[in-house]
Amino acid sequence: MRLAGETITSTPSTTYLGLSKRNDKYKVHFDKRINKAKAASFSLTRIFKRLPHLAVNTKLNITRACIKAVFLYGSEVGSKEDTNKTTE
Repeated sequence: MRLAGETITSTPSTTYLGLSKRNDKYKVHFDKRINKAKAASFSLTRIFKRLPHLAVNTKLNITRACIKAVFLYGSEVGSKEDTNKTTE
């Protein structure tokens, strides 16, 4: 492909603004999001064990806010095909 007289080459994998893709698929990105969400969940579990006096609703609200933010970052990219492969 040429742009403004210069040849542009394609790379098999790239990361832009934290979104990773390989061969025009975002499966790599979704795998990273799932792993980061699991790590955040584990961290919150350890914190909640030290704070048994917190109400269950409070713990759920904190968990939803933290995990969703981590998991959903960049979720508007990719395709249904990418997510199906991730969840298999």
